[in-house]
Amino acid sequence: TQVTIDAGASSISIKVPQASGCEVNANTVLSSRELDGFHKIKNHTFQSDDFSAAANKIYISIDAAVSSLSVIRY
Repeated sequence: TQVTIDAGASSISIKVPQASGCEVNANTVLSSRELDGFHKIKNHTFQSDDFSAAANKIYISIDAAVSSLSVIRY
């Protein structure tokens, strides 16, 4: 699954199933990020700990400024 978000001043909260691997590419300016359970693999790119082994993968691309971003695994 691929999700693309382009936002200005906003609060973004995304819920992702625990069973799916998730990669977040967050190109953000003056924004806060809450990505518990993710690790940084390169500049602006984060992956869930189980990403490589997961059967289902979710790719999230975010371009935002003055925003709050949170990805919650349930």
